Amino acid sequence: MPAITLDDCVDAMVDYLTTVSPVANCVRGYANRVPLPADPAIVISDTTRTVLETPTAVWDDPNGAVILTAPMKLGLQLDFYGATAGDVSHAVKTSFKSMWGASQFPDYIKPLYCDDAASRAPLVTGEEQYNDRWILNCYLQYNSDVTVTQEYFDTVGDTACIPADLFYH
Repeated sequence: MPAITLDDCVDAMVDYLTTVSPVANCVRGYANRVPLPADPAIVISDTTRTVLETPTAVWDDPNGAVILTAPMKLGLQLDFYGATAGDVSHAVKTSFKSMWGASQFPDYIKPLYCDDAASRAPLVTGEEQYNDRWILNCYLQYNSDVTVTQEYFDTVGDTACIPADLFYH
């Protein structure tokens, strides 16, 4: 299996969100001088990446490399915009915590948990109008692989054997 990236996790979250709310425009993060998409919209931002345990090592002998695998917890902040933002955030929160929600993700990326409640945080737009916004933090687990080179001894060169019982005068 190829290494799982942040983009893979965000793509899995977008696929899940469009299943729960098919009309929402899902975009990644905020960018300067780029307007928000039309309502209803969900903006996904990565907030944390935490290693959950000590990485395991697998030696890849033919290539002289070590593959380090660590289970990771990825925090994603979901900002819901529009008149139905509160209802959509509640639907995402409820389904994310269910067995159905877990079944919507690929086998190599799974939901861990999300906030108990979305918080309402209205946003003032460039036109100085209030845009309804609800914020929900969701956490996924995936295995991160890092490949590093490893030198090791695999060939014996020329050797000389000196008898242990030989005395030099």
